[in-house]
Amino acid sequence: MTAKCSGACASPPFRKRSNTTPYGDGWRYCKQCDRAINYSGLYCPCCRLRLRARAR
Repeated sequence: MTAKCSGACASPPFRKRSNTTPYGDGWRYCKQCDRAINYSGLYCPCCRLRLRARAR
């Protein structure tokens, strides 16, 4: 059984600031939901998969 996005992780769209990375500003990326969220936890609040906190 695979995890599915329930939409609970919806957040305002990412706005890039100069000289910073999204990850440095506290944004994390969920591969399953395919969106960046501003969230401090380790796991996505909607699909419960681990969030990526560093660039690949």
